[in-house]
Amino acid sequence: MTPTLVVEAAGIELGDRVLDVACGDGDATLHAARRVGPRGLALGVDVSAPMVERARRRAGKAGLANVGFLLADARTQRFAALRFDVVVSQRGLIRWTPGDGGFANLARALRPGGRLVFVSLDDPGRVRAELTRAGLVQTGAARADVDGVPSWIFTAGAPLAAGVEDQLASSRRTPLSADGWRSRESARASI
Repeated sequence: MTPTLVVEAAGIELGDRVLDVACGDGDATLHAARRVGPRGLALGVDVSAPMVERARRRAGKAGLANVGFLLADARTQRFAALRFDVVVSQRGLIRWTPGDGGFANLARALRPGGRLVFVSLDDPGRVRAELTRAGLVQTGAARADVDGVPSWIFTAGAPLAAGVEDQLASSRRTPLSADGWRSRESARASI
């Protein structure tokens, strides 16, 4: 699977705080770290100790100071203090069980207006219902062929907190549709 697929689909920008769920050996996390630059952060999380260790070694060799890796289960790990702009997952959410609280935990990890982008093989209606139950909004799905397997790329946004609407007006992010987000600059360029 192309390690940059969800990173590119998420529209990660300089300064973003990114969580990569089921990061494996860190391909997407390292790509995200390069995208967010030194003022941003990329954190990979995985349940496999050997994968996390390999990812840490790769980050060290790459000389990236804005990346970290955590051995944990993203369904239950408390991330709330970090408040991410973007949560991505290439493979990790493919087999999550509906009702296990995993999506709700990721929703709590997002800052108001943040977004979740991931690949799934599951029925879009079922996944959208689970995302809605978790409190996420603006859910969307796009068909994708991932490594020769018919898949879906899902997007969902965290709701805005009370009083955030005014802040969104001055933000670099603009929600466009139920299918995703793009930067205010690219929205202006397309007008």
